[in-house]
Amino acid sequence: MTIEEAIQQLEFDREMILFDLTTGETITPEVLKIGNQDNYRTYLADEMAIEALKEIQQYREIGTVEECRDAVERARSLDAYVKQVCWERDLAVQQLSEIGISLGENMDTVKEALKKSIKKGDAK
Repeated sequence: MTIEEAIQQLEFDREMILFDLTTGETITPEVLKIGNQDNYRTYLADEMAIEALKEIQQYREIGTVEECRDAVERARSLDAYVKQVCWERDLAVQQLSEIGISLGENMDTVKEALKKSIKKGDAK
């Protein structure tokens, strides 16, 4: 079961807790609290579990702390590389956009753009 499937199941279960089988109507959490404490606690537990699973999804999208640190370090290294190339070729960082480079791009993209630029004679 995926996290998304678990969230959907918990949301369904939570809705079913609020469904009154005798009347066929949906009751409010407040009415549930008065009428059935155990079901109300289950309703709250489902709600907390859903929130926790959604938070886990967000963290997984962001990545681990180590992955974020690695990405920042790679970006810093690449920016330093691009600035060094600018200095060696007497280019202003603003001129990079003219040859198709922007700070923050991946190393392969930068190197390829520089090679093309050198072949065309745009860079010194």
